[in-house]
Amino acid sequence: ETIEENKYPYKVLLFEDNKTNQFIAQSLLEQVGYTVKIVENGLIGVEEFKLNPDSYDIILMDLHMPVMNGFEASSEILKINSKIPIIAMTADAITGIEEKCRDVGITNFISKPFDPATLAEKVYEFIKNSPNPSTSVQTEKESSSQYESILDEKFGLLNVGGNKAIYESILKIFYDENVDTINALDKHMNENDVQGSIQLVHKIKGSTGAIGAKPLYETAIQFQKALQENDTNAITYQHRTFKKQLSDLLKEIEQKI
Repeated sequence: ETIEENKYPYKVLLFEDNKTNQFIAQSLLEQVGYTVKIVENGLIGVEEFKLNPDSYDIILMDLHMPVMNGFEASSEILKINSKIPIIAMTADAITGIEEKCRDVGITNFISKPFDPATLAEKVYEFIKNSPNPSTSVQTEKESSSQYESILDEKFGLLNVGGNKAIYESILKIFYDENVDTINALDKHMNENDVQGSIQLVHKIKGSTGAIGAKPLYETAIQFQKALQENDTNAITYQHRTFKKQLSDLLKEIEQKI
């Protein structure tokens, strides 16, 4: 029977520290169209999801992850996106394991070792039945219509006298300086460090205006205002918008440098 390539164009974040299991799961999924990102410990996986919360359609979670176990990692991920489907992968037949999973919000299970004939289909069924809207299966037309370019290169070039080499150098500096900014902001926010959050957002505001990233510049203004006024609802909205726009901006710059 011929494998139907690209049947499942979905993005999977795979929490698995066993290299043999990594290879098996990745091979089975990728040959039918899934894109698989592997993380080898729970903490790294949570940080990856924080940085790219809209990049994945489903999480495959080994419950026995090092550094941060699968239960803790799942709990942290569901705080970011309560609708992302998480599948627990376990070889354990321990009474109460499913109850413990459900306590943290995991309701889907796949047993190890993987059944190659059903793994891809099972993952698809969980995605299809999830309330989380898939982002990776939009048509090209839909994706482009919903995507807002953050960087106005023409405006940015005006600020450096039209010198493209200088502009690209500035973009590289911005990228290097801010590649970890989302993680840093999340740390400030989680620790209720208002002043630290304000300083970071203010710093971004200054540099985004100069390089021509107007949408993020305007969001930074509103976000800083919300933080200063302790407007809880506005803070939640602006925080989410700020992270999405900064993530999109970094991706745009990455393509240019």
